[in-house]
Amino acid sequence: MPNIGVDGSKYRLRMCAFDLLALGDMLSQDTWNYFRKYLCLKSTTMYFDFDKVITAASDDQKQPLLDLANKLFDNVEKLEDAAKQKKAEAAKAFYADTEVLLKDVMTRMQKPEPVG
Repeated sequence: MPNIGVDGSKYRLRMCAFDLLALGDMLSQDTWNYFRKYLCLKSTTMYFDFDKVITAASDDQKQPLLDLANKLFDNVEKLEDAAKQKKAEAAKAFYADTEVLLKDVMTRMQKPEPVG
């Protein structure tokens, strides 16, 4: 992956989170394969970018970011497993949990407003 810097990684995290928030519409019997591939693609990119952001974060921000990333990827793993097994109800439940975390990612990766 190209080195886009920390700000670029934050931006890409926001965009991947946004894209995954739209993924809920794909939770149906006809789209399991596409759902899993898209989830894998976006979450892999997010994993790489979270590593960059956490590494560059100040000491007081590292642990909250690490906790968020761990919760997110734990949920994504459960969601992917439910999709692999084609368990619609479990996938919807895990997606609902993941959706909250994705919104948190979008909020935390916002650029700070200029002061002045």
